[in-house]
Amino acid sequence: MSTLFTHFFDKINTISPLEAKFTEVLASIALTPKTLYFRGKIPENMVKTGLQRPPAVAIVGSRHNTRYGEEVAYKLAYELGKRGVIVVSGLAYGIDSIGHRGCLDAGGITVAVLGTPIDEIYPRVHRGLAKEIIEKNGAII
Repeated sequence: MSTLFTHFFDKINTISPLEAKFTEVLASIALTPKTLYFRGKIPENMVKTGLQRPPAVAIVGSRHNTRYGEEVAYKLAYELGKRGVIVVSGLAYGIDSIGHRGCLDAGGITVAVLGTPIDEIYPRVHRGLAKEIIEKNGAII
């Protein structure tokens, strides 16, 4: 791993899913994880809107998407991010990364839920996107 990424990825945090309003929804699944590993910031309660949990929408889709799929995913993520909705996706090729990008371009917060260990950003070409997500108050989980 390069020095740039070693420094960037050196802080791994842990949280119980029940410690934050954003993650407590995981308590409703059959195999609730005991610990979540993350980098960045878990979205906090949105006191000003009176909501107990920040609104979030998952945008996931094909890795081999169409141009139309790209346009819809980007526009949807952009509009949601602009309105303060957290966009959650998987940082994968295709629709996932396009959803993250649209949200970030709108100044929104996005959370990437990895299917790999927290210290193995995959695909590797999305390391820059992962870094940007964290720098803009999002999280990699």
